[in-house]
Amino acid sequence: MSRTLWMIPLGKQLLVRDTKIEIMMNLPSQRIPLLTSLATLLLVAGFPFAAAGQTAALDPSGSQRIDSSAVAQTVDRFYAALVDGDSTAVAHLLAPDAIILEGGARETRTEYLGHHFHSDHAFLSAVERKTSTREIRLEGKTAWVTSTGRMHGTYDGQSYNLSTAGLLVLRRKDGNWRIQAIHWSSRSRQ
Repeated sequence: MSRTLWMIPLGKQLLVRDTKIEIMMNLPSQRIPLLTSLATLLLVAGFPFAAAGQTAALDPSGSQRIDSSAVAQTVDRFYAALVDGDSTAVAHLLAPDAIILEGGARETRTEYLGHHFHSDHAFLSAVERKTSTREIRLEGKTAWVTSTGRMHGTYDGQSYNLSTAGLLVLRRKDGNWRIQAIHWSSRSRQ
């Protein structure tokens, strides 16, 4: 299957997009012709692996590589632990001062793990989930991941067919990415 790749320079950033993924990268401060820059060549060579989370971006100074696959892996481990009901893994992936916005309420990590985590696990393990879009953006030690998708199935005797949207903000500390904030929303597709 062939894929079309768009590379769109936007000031000091480069937007890379195909039908499956969109990545915004900060470009080095030195102006290097776009088609001959090493970063661009690495990006183009590595882009077919983007759907598997094997992409990289440059930090604002251009001096360090930030591996966006580590962000994707953190998010994937979080959702897998949530579906599996692994509260220890979820607690480890949430920053100690994380905030979760869900269902019109605001919860701390401790409040979430003691309350909403259990109902989220029960619901997510009962329905089918499909991510339609996922975008990872990096800025220094901060990453934000936006996603949309669908959930459908039966839970607690009720049928669900939902459109979903989510925003996770992650912070890198001591080389590890932790989820700092979550905002989830959904609406009925019926």
